[in-house]
Amino acid sequence: MKTTKNIRKIRPLPVLLFLITTMSFFVSCEKDMEGKTYQVSDELMIDELMEERSELSDFLKIVDKSEMRGTIHAYGTYTFFAPTNDGVSKFLSKIGKSLTDITKEEALEIVKYHLVKDTIPTSGFVDGRLMTSNFSNKFITTKVVTSDSGVEIELNRASLIKEKDVRGANGYLHVVDNVLSHPMESISDRIRALPEEYSLMKEIFEMSNFAKTMENLEESETWYTFFIQDNNSFQELGIETVEDLLVRLREKTPDITDDQVLIYNYVAYHCIPQLSYVADLLMTSALMTIVPNQVITVKREYEQVKLNEFETNGVLEPGILVDRTSEYTDLSCSDGVIHKINGNIEIVKRSAYRVYWDLAEQPEIMALKGFRKAGTSVIFEPGDLSEINWGGRAPYTLEYYSTGYPNILNKDNNFINGDYIAFTRLSSNTASWAEFKTPVLVEGKYKVWIGMRFRLTASGSVVSQDMRAIFKQDGQDDQNLGVTNIYYGKSPGSYNLTEINTEFHQRMELDGQKIYTASYYDTANPCFYLGAIEVTTTGRHTFRWEALTEARFWPCLDVIHFIPIDDDQIWPKQDLRGKLIYENTPDCEIYPYTNCEEETPVEE
Repeated sequence: MKTTKNIRKIRPLPVLLFLITTMSFFVSCEKDMEGKTYQVSDELMIDELMEERSELSDFLKIVDKSEMRGTIHAYGTYTFFAPTNDGVSKFLSKIGKSLTDITKEEALEIVKYHLVKDTIPTSGFVDGRLMTSNFSNKFITTKVVTSDSGVEIELNRASLIKEKDVRGANGYLHVVDNVLSHPMESISDRIRALPEEYSLMKEIFEMSNFAKTMENLEESETWYTFFIQDNNSFQELGIETVEDLLVRLREKTPDITDDQVLIYNYVAYHCIPQLSYVADLLMTSALMTIVPNQVITVKREYEQVKLNEFETNGVLEPGILVDRTSEYTDLSCSDGVIHKINGNIEIVKRSAYRVYWDLAEQPEIMALKGFRKAGTSVIFEPGDLSEINWGGRAPYTLEYYSTGYPNILNKDNNFINGDYIAFTRLSSNTASWAEFKTPVLVEGKYKVWIGMRFRLTASGSVVSQDMRAIFKQDGQDDQNLGVTNIYYGKSPGSYNLTEINTEFHQRMELDGQKIYTASYYDTANPCFYLGAIEVTTTGRHTFRWEALTEARFWPCLDVIHFIPIDDDQIWPKQDLRGKLIYENTPDCEIYPYTNCEEETPVEE
């Protein structure tokens, strides 16, 4: 039997309007997910932008030969550095080939090096490396330079951006004047090629035979960071020759009697078994060196990096600045990166060293384009972060949020560096535990503090919560720090005091709390004392936090302090930009610079 269906005719005009409306929606649709922008648009794709520029025709042929055109034509989030025809010609002349001689494999490596899987305008560049690696898993370095043409951006110290920020539907196109390539010279090659003002460093390097170690390290496909120092840094200590250095090293390490070992350890202490550009150094507190159990501590002061600054018994040992202006800083090599430092670093037997750990400084969070930009909010599921894990009956999520740096004192925004992380719910019946991989801790005994601010519960009230902290080291028994009742911070009024003063700090510390920010507010974020630990081996370990009671506990976690057990637990504090603030520091030197006669708070 044939069945007849009633078909209603649809008028053409409404259909056309519907299609136009729908297409307009998708053309303008933009969604930000985890710091990345995914956009559907009627703009040209990156390869189509290149087609419109005749000066990029040769590199487009290399793209076609690599069979990567489909990638840079697809919707996505890309940054592509495209050399001009002149740049391609210089490159081909250098390698002695023509365009037709380039193989598919060679073309693929060239294109992958120029393509970054992120949309990065030049306003997002900093002197150092790009925030995201390219398709070859290498980092392209950037630097602002002054040339005959004015202020320009230099890439890999070999190419200049001639046309920047050409926006396409799937990212940015930057036109450059030379083909980019990863350096072929190793760290050892670069050190040997240093000019005469580094002659003593070069001599010490050769005598140490560390180059052979570097060759073995290179075979492991691990990246390395090496710090170099010039003759002036030695001369300031009265060191003119290798023998002068040995005299110093013998005095400092009398237990080592072999001069060859002394020289080797001295050089090895300048080498870090990881890739750390200045951008990375700004985000760490200590670095493990090639010398077993020896670290270089790192202190950040705004955009400056200091190595090995210590204060012992009230005596300050000045840190050594990484020279960000030097052509030998952020110098990429085939096996790592070199930095020039303005002084001498050497092995010194250290006791426990205080660490101010900003919990938001996680690798995946720092890689976000919105990292520390006001308003950024990103949700992470269990397993999304490499150095934080959490679980329980209903783990929920973890949120990263940046409030930005306040330009006035604000009791609700006292977070170091203007950001924090928060578990959606931390309770014995939901997310009952979380584990964090710590920064490098120098062996010794520490008191441990955690700084936070509460989120209100659904009912609008703040509740207390019993939490247990555990410190874990490989090969050692777990150290149970005990149970801490986490609740709202104390104020001067709770002690019948009218202001925050020395007595208040002392009484608060006896109650297991302190105010850790230098911007004083009666309700500033509290820091809770969790207990004492003993670090038996210098390195990175595990901090575990467990919820013991049921509660709608939403802490905005800011910092964890590891402070040597015999050190002052209150001072120094930090201002909201992370600068260390000592007692009696004038308000006008503490961000946001209140009570200044001539300065006004900085707008953010």
